[in-house]
Amino acid sequence: MKNNYSRYLFICLCFSLYSLISSAQFRATYFERGFAEVRKGNYTKAVEYLNYSLSDREYYQAYFFRGYAKFQLGDLLGGEKDLTYCLWKVPTHKEALHYRAIVRSQLSNYEGAFKDFEKAILYDSTNSEIYLNRAITQLSLEEYEAAIEDCNQAIKLNKKDKKSVIIRAIAETELENYEVALNDFNQVLKEDPFNQLALTHRAVCYRHMEEFELAEDDLQFILLKDSNNVDALLQ
Repeated sequence: MKNNYSRYLFICLCFSLYSLISSAQFRATYFERGFAEVRKGNYTKAVEYLNYSLSDREYYQAYFFRGYAKFQLGDLLGGEKDLTYCLWKVPTHKEALHYRAIVRSQLSNYEGAFKDFEKAILYDSTNSEIYLNRAITQLSLEEYEAAIEDCNQAIKLNKKDKKSVIIRAIAETELENYEVALNDFNQVLKEDPFNQLALTHRAVCYRHMEEFELAEDDLQFILLKDSNNVDALLQ
């Protein structure tokens, strides 16, 4: 009878171990599927798969990717919640800090956003994207000099960063440094003649300079290529 009881305990232990392994494999499989969908830009499907992977709350990386996917889908509050949980588990998670800063900026929580940007830079000081996104936040707050400083740092780290050059030019336009702004816009357009963001904001710069024909030429050029471009139509 003792042998039968020992065999029973052994079977129960094996079953428990099998259940744990199966559960871990289940979570890992759905995490991998969710990650793959994030990379393809299929964020709704990614959230669905990542939901399955989160039966274990220790799976912090799944919270990061689900938070990122929710952010891409416009669910800012849901994205912030998942990114915050990820950071509760791993306070030095630089990607979670970066994206929570962007989310908080879009939620108008600027104090929280700048704290996250600072921490993200502390852990990842060579990532030009962090400086660029902080510059965009500063631009929205009309902190033009600070935006230019961050753009300069982003460009220093990544000389191919066209978007930082454009953001810097927009800030220079607002500071009425029109020739400096035009140099930046022209630099981008020399390499990428149909960069719609650069063309639209160069037109804005021309308009401030009262060069209305040049502004209209840029906008007409965009609309010839893309007749439904909302920004160009508004300008």
